[in-house]
Amino acid sequence: MSLLLVSGLVISYIIATLYTATQSPILTPVLPALILMIAAYYVWERLPPVNRMGWTLALLALFAFGMIYALNPSHVWVQGVGLWPEDAIAALPSSVSATESWFALGLFMGAIGWFTLGAVLQSHERRWLQWFWLLVAFVSAAIVIHDRVLPRQYPIYEFTGWFTYRNHFAAFANLLVPVMLAGGCRQQFNAHRNGAASNPAGLFYLAALMLAVAIVLSGSRMGIALCGASMTAWGIGYVVLRHRYDYLYPVSRTFRPILVVGVLLVFGLVAFTAWWAQTGFQWPRLGELGFRGLMINEALTIWRDNPVWGVGAGTFGLVRPYYQSDALAAHGVLHVHCEPIQLLAEWGTLGTLLVAVLCGFVGWTLFRSTDRLSGSRPRYSELESVAFLVGVLTVLVHSLVDFPFRAPLILWTTALWLGLMRPR
Repeated sequence: MSLLLVSGLVISYIIATLYTATQSPILTPVLPALILMIAAYYVWERLPPVNRMGWTLALLALFAFGMIYALNPSHVWVQGVGLWPEDAIAALPSSVSATESWFALGLFMGAIGWFTLGAVLQSHERRWLQWFWLLVAFVSAAIVIHDRVLPRQYPIYEFTGWFTYRNHFAAFANLLVPVMLAGGCRQQFNAHRNGAASNPAGLFYLAALMLAVAIVLSGSRMGIALCGASMTAWGIGYVVLRHRYDYLYPVSRTFRPILVVGVLLVFGLVAFTAWWAQTGFQWPRLGELGFRGLMINEALTIWRDNPVWGVGAGTFGLVRPYYQSDALAAHGVLHVHCEPIQLLAEWGTLGTLLVAVLCGFVGWTLFRSTDRLSGSRPRYSELESVAFLVGVLTVLVHSLVDFPFRAPLILWTTALWLGLMRPR
């Protein structure tokens, strides 16, 4: 059954990659439903009765809450006219577009499924999957490097990897970088403990390096900055773990902070140089910050007009034209470039809080059943869990100035990483 689970995850992830590139409407309900069915099976097989019952109830509550938005439309889209008011139950959550809310609900429930699968995976299943992530890292980085290095008549790229937006590729790559670095560390530590003459750690480090190069070539400034921060954190953590478990030659207490600061300076300097080069050796323009500020102001205006339940999941792009400022009238803005603000505008204050509580309860039912039987050194919670956390933090920071979670593959990978953070 473990082989079946891992195979299903790999196939589903490949389909999710194709879905991100094509946005095929056929896969919108099919793929999340498939992931949830797999997740439900293993929850009921591997969790205690109380936990699996709590998980099921929370999942049904989330789905029912999302359905209320879609089944209670306040508007309907009329071609050539725009949003046309409809009769809706005023006290209940409603959406200005049932179609968009169904689509958003599918992506969200798929994320819950990926999060659940990450939490219920066993140790040997995670070891098998690390080789798949290694392949994903190599392929995605190689595609971007190939596209950016080979000469072409016009510097126009329809795709960056399998993303139509370069910042989305950078956000996705930054999810993988700390996981690759942690994989290399684990291979080194295992080889040291077992007295092996060689190990495949170099493959993981090479994949991380290729991802970093691809991020730089993509030109995503936030992506470059976050990649540098991620690799700097790894460098410091690497030194700390090797000394904690005596995997490195002894270093005096006086020299240790100097070594950590040296690692910080080297990685930080390289990251800053790469980031500054991509900006044309200029600081960000104030006008660019003002552009994002105008979008955030529009979203906050939408929220102030719909403070309780919002305008409906996934509908910001339809509502924004009615709130757009004159300065942005010529821009086809569909997203806020700040995920928390867009979430607030679409779900409202009470809706956002309710979703957060239910998601937290889902996580509680999964994480409280941890067995902590791992005898590895370093422990899983010291290495892999931290790597997944760093990856999640990079995409969360990126979401403050962009909209990475609108790409299904990034949303679902982030959810999977959150599940894999569960202590073993």
